[in-house]
Amino acid sequence: MPEREEINKTFQLSKDARVEINGIGGTVEIETTESGNAEVHIARSAATRAELDCYQTVVEQNADSLTIRHEQYSSRDKCKSIRSRQQVKLLLPRTAEISLNTIGGDVTVGAVDNVIRLNNIAGRVRIAQAQAAEMSNLAQGLSMSITRLEERGMRVSNIAGSIELSVSSSLNAEVKIGGLLGYLFTTAPNAQAIKDGSGYRILIGSNRAKIALSNITGNVTIRPI
Repeated sequence: MPEREEINKTFQLSKDARVEINGIGGTVEIETTESGNAEVHIARSAATRAELDCYQTVVEQNADSLTIRHEQYSSRDKCKSIRSRQQVKLLLPRTAEISLNTIGGDVTVGAVDNVIRLNNIAGRVRIAQAQAAEMSNLAQGLSMSITRLEERGMRVSNIAGSIELSVSSSLNAEVKIGGLLGYLFTTAPNAQAIKDGSGYRILIGSNRAKIALSNITGNVTIRPI
């Protein structure tokens, strides 16, 4: 889109800082780092200058939190329907707690040691590595690597598109699948698939934390890293 503005910020985030991103009408890319460094790069665009002036992308941050959200001035008649797009690129500590809600494009996330929460994602989700997650309403499926799980495990529901889980040989987990409208493929040598009523249980290693997958329209593949 021809009208464009950028937001660029650099600051420090504490360990276990909470990061929330809401209402972005485009892609979100998150790289992670071992340090407390954080960077925010946002390109916001619109078809015309008047439409660009109809909304703002708000960035609020302190040492313990980062919030990015879309605000549109819908009270103005000319702003009720606009053509706009945002692209968000972040560098975050890998210990941050990340929550994304209502994202209009693909989501890419690096390795994260804290919980990831995703809801209402219009594009494909790709996560380099996760240990705990709550995800729902993903419109283009999910690709994720798992080398270890926190005790709280993962819950993934209402997914349209394929789910691809890459698991390490040392992972201990139990994957429960219900409401699958597709096929299950397991090529990981440490994964044992068991039919469980109308669903499946996949046993990986021992002392298993739980991964729950439900209401999937697409195939599920579990492969080795």
